[in-house]
Amino acid sequence: MVFRVTDHEFEALKRVCEAKGGRNLSEFARTELLSCTSSIAIAALNTRISSVDEQMCALEQAYDALARQLQPKQLARSECGKDRRTADAVTGSKSL
Repeated sequence: MVFRVTDHEFEALKRVCEAKGGRNLSEFARTELLSCTSSIAIAALNTRISSVDEQMCALEQAYDALARQLQPKQLARSECGKDRRTADAVTGSKSL
């Protein structure tokens, strides 16, 4: 990869390279560019994780609401079935 810089930009890059302990300007530029792309990828991944987390939260809330709506109906059904089984045991008959 080749790109042009002005003399002023070149000197600024050399100063930053030296300050950060770079071995040479080419290696420094390569490292900085690759770390930038890595940061972008990490930021995109964090955004995606946040989105999935929000969707999971919404699903959990919907599940909880549905469970609350179904719970009284299930209790009524199980109590009804329990009463029928108890009555069958007492009379010796079987309900269909």
